[in-house]
Amino acid sequence: MSMLFLNDGFAKTTIKLLFWFCAAFLAILIYYICISYKLWHTDFAKKRVPRSSEQNPSHCQPPSFTTFTQERDKVVLYSMKHEENFGDIEGTYTFDEPISMKTLHPENEDIHNRTQRTATLSPDTSRNFGVMRRSTRRSFTLRTKKRLETEVEAETLDMDHHYLSFSQFLWCRFAIWPSTYWLALTGLTRLFFRGTLHKMGWIKPKCCDYKSLVFKLCLESTLAMHYGGKRKDDNGNEVVGMFFAEFPIVEQDGSFKIVDLLSIDLDLKSKRMLSAKLDGKDELEADEVAILLFYYTISGNHVKIHGLANWAINLEPKQIKANPSVARNSIVTTIYNYFGFHSFPVLFPKFKAMRMISENWNPQSLLDTFIHGLEHSLFWNPMVNEMAPHSEFVDFQCKLMPFFLKEFDKVKSRYFPGYDGMAFFVGTVIHSLDHSAAEWNMEDPLWLNINHAKYGKMAEISRVVRCGFVEQHPSFMFHQYFKGCGHPFYDTVYEKASTINQKLADNMDTCIVR
Repeated sequence: MSMLFLNDGFAKTTIKLLFWFCAAFLAILIYYICISYKLWHTDFAKKRVPRSSEQNPSHCQPPSFTTFTQERDKVVLYSMKHEENFGDIEGTYTFDEPISMKTLHPENEDIHNRTQRTATLSPDTSRNFGVMRRSTRRSFTLRTKKRLETEVEAETLDMDHHYLSFSQFLWCRFAIWPSTYWLALTGLTRLFFRGTLHKMGWIKPKCCDYKSLVFKLCLESTLAMHYGGKRKDDNGNEVVGMFFAEFPIVEQDGSFKIVDLLSIDLDLKSKRMLSAKLDGKDELEADEVAILLFYYTISGNHVKIHGLANWAINLEPKQIKANPSVARNSIVTTIYNYFGFHSFPVLFPKFKAMRMISENWNPQSLLDTFIHGLEHSLFWNPMVNEMAPHSEFVDFQCKLMPFFLKEFDKVKSRYFPGYDGMAFFVGTVIHSLDHSAAEWNMEDPLWLNINHAKYGKMAEISRVVRCGFVEQHPSFMFHQYFKGCGHPFYDTVYEKASTINQKLADNMDTCIVR
């Protein structure tokens, strides 16, 4: 009898505990949804419009690429301003092939036609395009068109402007947010302990040849677009010139500054840096150049990729119904652009609390770097293919891009209506490989010297980004790679990419997802 009483009591206690556990879980879930709604209402419902609206920045055509001629003219202008330091850049650095008008104006090529987006956001499986209705959740009237603007170009890139419905935003809060924060938390925790042990002298960074590192940062990443020609040194060896006009930096007092010109000479034979100069100053050391280049990689340069990717997003109802996996990729790209531009600077107090960055690190300086990068559109350099024999990254890009755009042109009206072909290529292949290159090139974040007298601030935030926001995510509730995607377009592109470079092909993402 007593045993029966004990069993009955245990059952009641277990049921009571289960009840309170479920009630607590439900309360936390409701609270999380309410917080999510408040965040969505503040950052999306009141500020953004669908791409079909004329008020959306990517309703019109993307801004034109900065041409090779424009960029080279700036480099020459600033080198003349500091002639005592740079000398005659225009007459010293040349190219293997003459620079023809055909080379400088890729719009004359058939490749330009392949990149053009369809004039509608509806896939061709739908016959009645219709007009989007005004949402009752928003307090202003949306002017929408059946067709996208095909003539007018946007003035600048804009990284964060697409609208998500609350259901789409809530899906991101459950499917993406946890993995993203887990990656950041674990990465920054490792950095905290390694940084502390290094400061105490208990551990040392991996051995680093900084001159070789600078070579990789320049040519094994999207910074290769700043290739400015070659010259012969006194021994007859080929030397590559890399030129970065209007280069953004953050001073030690936390202020934002734009310097006129950063120039770097690379030895193609040894694959190492020879020298580097910044404006009219003395030559830079290789570890200093590594800080400058990596900061630019994760800030002013990388935001250009995010900004252009907004012209390869379609979240219209007919697209969601006809191509749900492609539309999901658009949702993921939109939320990551939101994370990068809107949410990341908000985390600065947490970084300071963890002693990752200095107290006087002004988040506005990082935003100013972002804005500077977005206002100076992506640099189109048709001469970069000369570096293909010396760079896996450049070789892969030059070989895959024509095939990607050819396949895109075949299916864009069916799967990718409203997508700009170049924006699609940049937002998928180039973006994911720029992240992978940053991870592979900067193997140890402790290589970035946070105690440097001039560039320590940039080294601090570069360490944070490298550890918490560069690497691939451990797990998602959806498939993120070209490899094994199951979609005919992505599978076709991956099959071709894997014949060029298996390692790079395996790291291609179908959207901006890191």
